[in-house]
Amino acid sequence: MPDQATAFIESTRVLLESQGMGMIAIKAASERWTEGGDEALFSGAESEIRQSEHLELIERIDLSGLEEQHSVIVVRRL
Repeated sequence: MPDQATAFIESTRVLLESQGMGMIAIKAASERWTEGGDEALFSGAESEIRQSEHLELIERIDLSGLEEQHSVIVVRRL
């Protein structure tokens, strides 16, 4: 089963039109992750999205204090 960022990237290829905006809330507890903790997971997801050829990362929003172990990533399809 793909991780959350990979599934999001693949979904945007099909579902998001050019210049369309999308967002994903990454939940650290939903991933099997041990090295580096939550921040490493969020940074890895951000890096994966930045490396995709069809998405521009607009913003990453840390939800600490509102919703622990979550980060929101906002993208635009190129």
